[in-house]
Amino acid sequence: MKYLEKTGYTISYIPVSSSGIPDLDILKREISKETALITLTHVNNETGAIMPMSEISEIRNSMNAKTKIHLDCVQSLGKIPILLNEWNIDFASFSGHKIHGVKGIGMLYVRSGNRVAPLLIGGGQQRGLRSGTESPYLAASISLAIDKAYENMAVSYDNIFKCKQILLDKLVSLHATIHSPENSCPYIVNFTLGSIEPETLLHAMEQEDIYISTVSACASKTKKISHVLLAMGIERSIAKGAVRLSLSRFTTEEEIIMTCDALERISTKYGLGKEHNGK
Repeated sequence: MKYLEKTGYTISYIPVSSSGIPDLDILKREISKETALITLTHVNNETGAIMPMSEISEIRNSMNAKTKIHLDCVQSLGKIPILLNEWNIDFASFSGHKIHGVKGIGMLYVRSGNRVAPLLIGGGQQRGLRSGTESPYLAASISLAIDKAYENMAVSYDNIFKCKQILLDKLVSLHATIHSPENSCPYIVNFTLGSIEPETLLHAMEQEDIYISTVSACASKTKKISHVLLAMGIERSIAKGAVRLSLSRFTTEEEIIMTCDALERISTKYGLGKEHNGK
């Protein structure tokens, strides 16, 4: 977006509510006859907030049906339904490693009739959209990963939903502040555990053979406070201590109980008590 601004495009950033959902009234107001593209993340990679795509699509259709919608589905692929046709999505991006495929392979869905300028030019491979020799190995990896992810997606969702509830119950008992919205994707839980520094909690959990992250992997080396949480109106003093715990379809209740026990031990070690308010 910043690059496009430098090339002359006008970019509008839509504020979000405390649940991470865009202000739809402002979105509606910002769409004009010149609006070329709306780009969204289907499931937020830090909080698990899910975009209300049916409503957003209806707003686009009513204000300017020619405006294209791009949807980042990296965190939703194989976890929750993605209704590209129903939502009239023009472009959607996916990544293999989030569903246990090999790192380095992704996909771009382009609805028929849309034109895309190539990211890489040269030999004209992949119908001129991305030049360079294709990797059958990587393509097979993401294909197999998608098949496996969708085999029992509903069953996996129910299992992970139960796991998340166990985790949330423990976090509430520890007076943690939970940042993931109530109706968020169950595969992501974002929280702040009292006054424990995120790096301290991360390393303490590592000692328990449990691995979590401080912010999104894309920004994990910057040590900045999450712009996602700040946009949701969370106080900086709380947002700076946030960590993210990601689940997968292979996560078991036993593993979640072990995680809860580890959080209990760490909380006790650092003397966290009722003085820490959570929600």
